[in-house]
Amino acid sequence: MLLEPEMLVAQALQPRRRFPPQYLLMIGAASGIAALLLATGAGGFMLPARLAGVMLLGSAAIAAFWSVRGSAGQFRQEQVWAETLYDMIRLRNWDSARRLTAKLLAKDFVNPQAKVQVLTLWSVLLGRDGMHDQAAAVQGALLERIQGPATATLLAGQAMALLRCDRLVDADVVLRNLRADLSGYEEIPDEAQATLMLAEMFRDVQTNHLDEVLGVYGDHLDLFRNGLGVRVADVHALAAVALHRTDDPGWVDAWRKATLLIDAAELQRRYPEVEPLIQSAKEGS
Repeated sequence: MLLEPEMLVAQALQPRRRFPPQYLLMIGAASGIAALLLATGAGGFMLPARLAGVMLLGSAAIAAFWSVRGSAGQFRQEQVWAETLYDMIRLRNWDSARRLTAKLLAKDFVNPQAKVQVLTLWSVLLGRDGMHDQAAAVQGALLERIQGPATATLLAGQAMALLRCDRLVDADVVLRNLRADLSGYEEIPDEAQATLMLAEMFRDVQTNHLDEVLGVYGDHLDLFRNGLGVRVADVHALAAVALHRTDDPGWVDAWRKATLLIDAAELQRRYPEVEPLIQSAKEGS
């Protein structure tokens, strides 16, 4: 992985030319010459001149057609690559995801949406590998260049990374800004709202505001299920941490629900805070 994520994001999101400029100049020159020949053919040279003009125009049209077709094909292929990477991460095929990411980061994309998706998924891999500073830097660089509801996941991920780096104040600013941004939309997608609330739960676990964690858990579990899918395991795990810290035996059920969805080792990698739960579960078995 590269060590300067902000620079990489800036370079990756620059508009790309599908063909070198000299090709476009050649097409333009051919079209101009063809038009001139068609307009000025005279006498015995009229037919040859017009034939030459038609041939040049035809060549320019074919070159333009293949240029557009090639760009459209690459556009679709890049979306396939991004979706493949997403599936690798969703299925926790980490080694394959890292290899594909390394290849995609080196490519020039014509599909900006696919490139943003690849960069976002790269930040997920960075976070998984414990490189939280770099994950936050990638997310911050992306957020400077894109807008809209889709930024909710990026902002929440950046807040989680900042919390892992013990940058509580910075994380809190990100979360407040995200909540303010989402309040401006008439209808907030479940995924965006659930992602924000998960990040806030993690912050409250970090700061030991356990009543807030359990309040959100009790009131919004359906929203978490709808918005996060299998990642609702993270919510159960954080609630189990809060219940365990307050000596509430309900932690056993919350932890069981979490580990039914995601194995304990993976949850511990994501949230070292669950280690006491694993120890207690072993002692109780």
